[in-house]
Amino acid sequence: SLDRGFYTVAVLQFLHAEDIPYVTPVVKRGHSGGIRQMIYGRKSYQTTYTITSLASGRKEKVTHYVILIRRYAKGKYGQHGVQWFGYAVHRYPSALHGVYYTYAVVLGLKVAIG
Repeated sequence: SLDRGFYTVAVLQFLHAEDIPYVTPVVKRGHSGGIRQMIYGRKSYQTTYTITSLASGRKEKVTHYVILIRRYAKGKYGQHGVQWFGYAVHRYPSALHGVYYTYAVVLGLKVAIG
């Protein structure tokens, strides 16, 4: 499990090239499109997503699996309503909510994206 600071094209390319399993929260950037357009529906789901970067002067990208978890806050931490949690994963053997449980509950790292 990695911190959200590791959600970059360079890091994900390295992890894929070395075939290292990982789970890291996705980061919303910009005002529209990207991960924001994937936060919809009534159920959690898994899909693929391509992250791009212009950091080194040329456009680089990496495609990875994204697990989007839909949870209801139920008044926890003074919040109510639906919250979305997104995780980039590679070679992670757990079911959808297993990723949320491992990252958010066991490690205590809750990062809502929606």
